[in-house]
Amino acid sequence: MHGSAIPREYLPLAHVNGDRFKKLVVTRRLRALSVQFMLVRAVTRSIHCDIIAYDDKLLTPTGATMRKYPRKILLAVTAVAVITLSPAAISHLNDQEVSQSYRQSWFTMIALNFGPMVAMLKGEIPWNDDQMAVYADELVILTSMDGMRGFADGSDKGTTRAKPGIWENKEDFKAKMDDMAMAVQALQEAVNSGNRKAIAGNIAATGKACKACHDEYKSKNYLY
Repeated sequence: MHGSAIPREYLPLAHVNGDRFKKLVVTRRLRALSVQFMLVRAVTRSIHCDIIAYDDKLLTPTGATMRKYPRKILLAVTAVAVITLSPAAISHLNDQEVSQSYRQSWFTMIALNFGPMVAMLKGEIPWNDDQMAVYADELVILTSMDGMRGFADGSDKGTTRAKPGIWENKEDFKAKMDDMAMAVQALQEAVNSGNRKAIAGNIAATGKACKACHDEYKSKNYLY
């Protein structure tokens, strides 16, 4: 027998005995990890292709390019880029930590859409109105999901950087999540308007909404 702690997604395999059960579980885990790897590799290649497509002038944006936006906005998006694109932002997949995996994967998808918007604003990759609109639309879709599913009671332990205060102040935490969703909707409207000054301001505002939650409820290091 396999005991009572069989992950839900493996229950259909519960009739398989012994070593074969273990092999099937390992196979499924490897397939899941392979999908994650391909996703990250595809995104990395996409960004790389955008970068090498620069001509010599675009590879080194001029001061004039950077001065299109107020300094405080550029400082804000730089700080957000550090938060959203750091290696620690990469999600993990663990069938024993479903809530933790859900929230980390959700935040990673947000980072992979918001990060390129920040990069466009900073002049690190070419500005593309169509692609900017796609990122904004995807962010709206993501933030319309129930992100609180990833913070179920009892999921404050395990592979996590979520501080205990989340579960102690659920209403405040949810309010900050709602603020982020509202900021993303405003960002989408700005992107649809085509006004780059408005887009820049709303990227900074979205980053500020993200940071407000990170400052209070996210640890710099894994807690357990």
